[in-house]
Amino acid sequence: KPKGVCQTHASFITAAQSGCEFDSLGPADDILSYLPMAWVGDHLFSYAQAMVAGFTINCPESGDTVLTDLREIGPTYYFAPPRVFENLLTTVMIRMEDASAIKRRMFQYFMAVARRCGAEILDGKPGVSAADRLLYALGDVLVYGPLRNVLGMSRIRVAYTAGAAIGPDLFRFYRSIGINLKQLYGSTETCAAVCLQPD
Repeated sequence: KPKGVCQTHASFITAAQSGCEFDSLGPADDILSYLPMAWVGDHLFSYAQAMVAGFTINCPESGDTVLTDLREIGPTYYFAPPRVFENLLTTVMIRMEDASAIKRRMFQYFMAVARRCGAEILDGKPGVSAADRLLYALGDVLVYGPLRNVLGMSRIRVAYTAGAAIGPDLFRFYRSIGINLKQLYGSTETCAAVCLQPD
């Protein structure tokens, strides 16, 4: 049966300090707080870490306006379960089916470039050819940058997902368009995070 877990203020502050240090979070960062505050994840990421780092907590106007508010606020730090990332990607793909033929072809071409080398460029790996780097830079201007902007992720420096398994294709899609999406593993008993993925 579900059970409550009693966590101390000191536990949350300690977890927040290590997380803020790990991801270099500070007063210049912004987060969108839209998940239930009673849940350990949002309590740590939106509340305890804000107390330690001093970043801005932005709250959506309502549950119905979360995606609009995400675009308006443009957070630098973002946390969402895989389901949210899946829904955003589904929305993008549906919109692209309704786009003009030229936009669809351009999207498909540059997404193929992103799948080929985008995650490696984000990771700073040296094996990417100059031609692919040039194509990726062009794709960033024409497709990836506008796509990040539409998703409300143009300013994201660190994004996390946890709580359920995330498929490798979904994970690679976001990383390939330049979003530093990382996974964490944890539980309520450990104040959310047991291990964090480095950049």
